[in-house]
Order: sequence, then C-alpha cells, then structure tokens
Amino acid sequence: SNSSATVPSITIKDTDTTLVTNQTIGRLNFEHSDTNNAGVGAKIEAVSDFNNGNTRLSFFAGNPTSLDEKLRIRNTGDIVFDADNQAFYWDADVARLGIGTQTPSVPLEVDVSGAGDVFKLTRDTGTNGELNIDFSGANANFASAQGGYTFTTSSVSSAMTIASNGDVGIGISPIRKLHIDGGSISSDT
Repeated sequence: SNSSATVPSITIKDTDTTLVTNQTIGRLNFEHSDTNNAGVGAKIEAVSDFNNGNTRLSFFAGNPTSLDEKLRIRNTGDIVFDADNQAFYWDADVARLGIGTQTPSVPLEVDVSGAGDVFKLTRDTGTNGELNIDFSGANANFASAQGGYTFTTSSVSSAMTIASNGDVGIGISPIRKLHIDGGSISSDT
C-alpha cells in the first residue's frame, strides 16, 4: 500500500480560525461555457454542521441561475436526499430510514402530507408471487397470494381470508360471500 506521503492529493483549506455552524469550508464548482447559459451547473461543498468541527458534504445540481441541494452526507454517516424537502433520510446511528421526515422513530417511517397513496407495490408481469408482511412476535401476520389475502394470528393459521373473488372467510377458507367457521353470527341490537 502507498503511504500518505506518496499519494497525490488536492487540499482545500479554509483559513478562518473561527468556525461557525453552516459555514462553507471549501467548494468545488463545475462550470460550463455554453453561450446561452454559462456558469456553475453543479457544486460540492464541505460545510461545518456545528461549531465543533463536524463537517458534511453537500451536493448541489441545477442550472447557473438555480442550484438546489440534492444530497447531504454528514460525518455521522447520515444521508439526506433532496435535503430541502426531506425526501429521503438515512440515520446511520440507529439504522432508520425516513421518507418525508429527518427524524424516523422506527426502522422505516413514511411521513406524507396531503391526499394520495402512502405506500404502493406494483407487479406488472407474471401471476406468481406473494406480498408478505410478517409481524413475528406480535402475533399477527398478513399475506397476499394469487389475488387473495390471509390474516393469521399466533393461534389461528387462517383467522380471516379474503378470496380473489371477494368472498370472506373467518376461521375458514370461504366458499360463499361470508363464511364463518362454526356458522354462528351474533349482533348487538
């Protein structure tokens, strides 16, 4: 291996002796000379995250009149994509992923405001395949296979089934619109 004394390097050194939060320490600009739109089209900045010497790398892209921060890598290993909108955040300290939040409280947290789908899986080819959500230890499981859905618990292998034709079975695979194992239905009146 090469010693650090023989490896070529480029150093950008900030000579400011008082480091403050969000201070740019160094910058690499990527410019183009297009006669209609000349200027910086992208840049990478080293920025102090706090006044204790921690530094992040910020990657900007856009055009010469508008560069937006698209990626941020903190010294802790945290990664933020589309930093302004908190679109995607990886918290390396606790191994958590946030989509729409920079403070995920569980291994995967999705925070979406407004109307529309929160989560969608699409399979556009083939007929085989399953969607399984397994809450091991929580006594609840959900599986989707061949267009139907099955909900199970720790003591019942088929607590409720929704068949691909819409029939619903409770404790049994359904053979009619509502099929209940034991055949009893009660209601409070």
